[in-house]
Amino acid sequence: MNKFIFISLFFSHLAFGSDQCTSSKNCLLEKKIETLPLSPSIQKNLNGGRLEPCSFDPMTGFTRSGYCEFLPNDRGRHLVCAEVSQDFLSYTKKQGNDLRSANLRYGFKGLVPGDRWCLCSSRVQEAMRAGIELTIINEATNAKAWD
Repeated sequence: MNKFIFISLFFSHLAFGSDQCTSSKNCLLEKKIETLPLSPSIQKNLNGGRLEPCSFDPMTGFTRSGYCEFLPNDRGRHLVCAEVSQDFLSYTKKQGNDLRSANLRYGFKGLVPGDRWCLCSSRVQEAMRAGIELTIINEATNAKAWD
């Protein structure tokens, strides 16, 4: 339902060319139009090719599209597609981000070792410095991950 509303606002913005918010209730949604992701088919992976999906089960990505797409408003930069390990899940929980536990309010069932997930670039770098091994999926990791 939310995607439908957002898409409707986007296309009405394109159709009518409005640069101003038309109502206070939808003002935030209308201002977020500039942060729509580039199509994953336009974004590049670490190998220089087309960005491939990371995971549809569980559904990953900052926008839950299945892709580690770049978005200007993604402060965490969820751009690295990795197969998570038990060691990584334990490490990130100690850092304050428990990815094993479900958060049904957001439709998140929790991760298990072997799941692929779009991870924050900085967390991956931290984990690697701490000696935590991760399998990074180059074809599904965004080329902007290490920028």
